[in-house]
Order: sequence, then structure tokens, then C-alpha cells
Amino acid sequence: MIRRHFFPLFALVMVVPVALLSFFAVRTLDLENEAVSARRARLLDERLKLAEAIVASRLQILGTELLAQAHRAYISGGETALRKLVEEKEFAQAFVFQSRILLSPQPKETDLTQSIILAHARTHIGEADPSTGALVAMGNGAYTLLRCEKDNDGLGVCIAINPDDVTNVLRSALGLVARTAALSRVNLIAPDDHRIGLQEQLSNGAGSARSLDGVLQGWRLEADEPPLDDDGIRRTGLLYLVAGSLIAAWIVMAWMLQRSALAEANMVARRAGIIAQLAHELRTPLANLQLHVDLLQRKPDDRGAVTRYATVLSSEIGRLAQLAENAIDVARGAVTGRRLEVAVPDECVRAVLARYAPTLTDAKCAPQLVCDAGAPCRFDRPSWERCLINLVDNAQKYAPGAPITITTQLDSGLLRLEVTDGGPGISGPDKEQIFEPFSRGTGKVASGFGLGLAAVRTLAQQNGGNCWVEDATSGARFVVTMNVMPLEAGEDAGKC
Repeated sequence: MIRRHFFPLFALVMVVPVALLSFFAVRTLDLENEAVSARRARLLDERLKLAEAIVASRLQILGTELLAQAHRAYISGGETALRKLVEEKEFAQAFVFQSRILLSPQPKETDLTQSIILAHARTHIGEADPSTGALVAMGNGAYTLLRCEKDNDGLGVCIAINPDDVTNVLRSALGLVARTAALSRVNLIAPDDHRIGLQEQLSNGAGSARSLDGVLQGWRLEADEPPLDDDGIRRTGLLYLVAGSLIAAWIVMAWMLQRSALAEANMVARRAGIIAQLAHELRTPLANLQLHVDLLQRKPDDRGAVTRYATVLSSEIGRLAQLAENAIDVARGAVTGRRLEVAVPDECVRAVLARYAPTLTDAKCAPQLVCDAGAPCRFDRPSWERCLINLVDNAQKYAPGAPITITTQLDSGLLRLEVTDGGPGISGPDKEQIFEPFSRGTGKVASGFGLGLAAVRTLAQQNGGNCWVEDATSGARFVVTMNVMPLEAGEDAGKC
């Protein structure tokens, strides 16, 4: 008993350490997830800084080159040369200041864009270092880059670069960012929320933004988070689910082992009961055999007594033989091969009933035959007779004093046997249970071991058929089917 329950108990005890190990494993992965998130944040911040530097440097290069060109033109040719560069679309606007006083050219009062640029230029030229520049919004998503330069005498030149050139430089810089900083869906967002970039929106909002300084003062840079190889570790919830499933599986396994141990114990107890019942079934006919042998020895010269005792001995020997045959049939199942013989099924039925006539007479069960299997055929005659004997014996046990109707039929290679008794019938739940070995249903229980019907079904299935029970007008009708083979040319039927 200790050995049978040791392993299930061990499994239940092991649930606690398994649960603890699973918890610590998942907690470790959770901490690693937090570390990965921190590394991701640092990596993204570093890449955004690099992106800002790339964009600012490209704008500075553009502004520095054009501002140097404008300054050289003004020194060499004055306002005329500067105005020519504007007309040639080298840049959008150009102004010359003495401190904050505008020298040339004069803006048109109706040109709002020029007035906006002039206001920003006057502000920048008054700064200590006007060369930083700024992006100035011109409306409709257009932006100009304003750059100024002032010499030691207070003379300053400011230029506003064409918006198309500025936009092209920004897009080119963002493309370089995507290639060098390993960022995707990079966008620049202006103070008025206008976007300039390679993609209009981030993927599912899974990104980050950085506020910019310097020439991009007031702008923001946004991009998708960079992918990581260990991104799968973020699925902590799934890990908890897996750990919980393992614990549940362990508990289910322990429960199944416990059930298996209990089932084994019940099987052992059932086998012990079967052995005890078998011993009891064997004890009665053996006792009768011993008793009548003693009686024969006492009256060896009394012919009448010898005849009576011999009849009882023959009956008890037949009872023992039938019990042994049924046990063998159930134990063998469908392992043995079919024992095909050539015979007439109806003749075999009459021969069996002739042998068991005294038993049926004692039980007052008159057999009534409805035979329709009179053609010779090749079939498993021993199994056929065993089925008939068990069904007739079952009928006379459960319906003594009632007639037994035996019907045979041979059609299309199928041999059919029906045995109908006049007993109490069989309830629905018992119609399958009675065919299990050592089971006799829940109704009226007669003497026997519960092997007869199990043997009948086993023999029928071994011969390609089956056995079942049906409700009859009075009592129960047992039906057996078997496959038969046609006779070969010139083959005669044997005797049963």
C-alpha cells in the first residue's frame, strides 16, 4: 500500500518546488525584460542625438555655402550683385544691415512673406552671434532657412534660402539618418505640427520623439524604436501562462497517477473476488461429483441407483466442462483462428438440442424450432454450437418453465441465430453490460459465473459477426450472426 501511494504523494509534494522554480525563472526573465527596455531607451536616445546632429550639420552646410556666396557678391558688386543672385534663384531673399538699420534692398510693403523674413533677419542681426540661423515658417508647410553674417564694422548680410531647397536638404538628411542611425520611419515635426519625413506616421505609435535645439529650435524628431534580437523576452505574460500550465500539468499527472493506483487496487480486489467466486462455482459440482462417486461405491450392484447417479455425474461433468470452455473462449478472445467445417446449421441445432434434452426437460423449457438454414455451408461449427449451448443454458436459467424459441436463417453468406426466452427481459442499461466478462446485469441473478454471454459475443466477433439482445414480446431475444463460406465444387456436408 505504501509503494502504491508513494509516487503520487511525491508528485504532489514536488508541486511546491516546481511552482517556486517557475516563479523565480519568470521573475528573472521579467528583470531581464526591464534591463532590455532600459538598453532600448538608451540606444534610441543615442541614435536620436546622432540624427539631430546629421540634420543640423546638413542645414549648416547649406546655409554656410550660400551665405558665403552672398557676402562675396555684396563685397564685390554691392546691392546689384546681391539682387542678381536673388533673381537667379540662388536664394529667396537677401538683406544688408548696418547694425539693425536696413540698407538694401527695400521690401515691398505688400509682400507678407518678405516682411516676416525681414523681421526675423533684423532680430538675428542684432544677436551677438547671428550665424546660428533659424528655420522660418512661410505658411502652407513651407520653411526657409535664415542665415546671417556680421563683420567687425557692424555690416551684416542675411539671406533666406529657397523653401524647396530647405525641404530637399531635410529629406536628404532624414534618408541619411535612416541609413546610418538604423532608425525607421523618421520624421521632423515643425512647431505648427507639420511633418517632413520619409513616413507620415509611425507604426502603431511604437516610437519616440526628441525636442531639438540650435537651428532646429522648437522642432521635434521622431522615429520608430530600433528592433532588438531579444524582443521576444518581453512576452512575460506568456511565460507566466507557460509556467502555470506546467504546474497544472504536474497536478493533473499526480491526480491521474493517484487514480491509476486506486484503479489498480480495485482491480486487485476484483480479481480476488473473481477467484473466490470461481472457487465457489467449482466447489459445488466437485462436491456433487464426490458425493455420487461415494454413493456408487456403496451400491455398485443396484442398476437403478447406478443409472441415477451416472446421470447426475454426467450433468455435473458437463457443467464443469461448460464453465471451462467459456473461460477459455473469453480468455482467447479473437486470437485463435476460425475452425471452418462443412455442415448443415439446422442439423447442428437439432443435434445440440438432442444432447441437452434432459436438462431442458428438468427445467420445463420446451424448445420450439423455426429453422431456415437447411443448406450446407462452410462455417465455424464448434463456435456456432458453443453459442447455441450458452444461449439455451442462459434461457433455461433465467426463464425456467417457459418455452424457448430457436430461429435460424442463412442468407447472403450470413448465418443468423435467435434464441428467445419467456423470462423477465433485460433493462436498457444492462443490454451491453451483460456481455462483459463476470457481469450478469442488475436484474434477476441466477447461478453462473457471468462468462457465457461474453463467450458468445467473442466467438461471434471472431467469425465476422456480432451478438446483441433485443426486447421480445415476452422476455428477451438474443441474436448471433456469423459469416459463412460457400461450398467448393463436389464438397459434401458432414454430420453434426
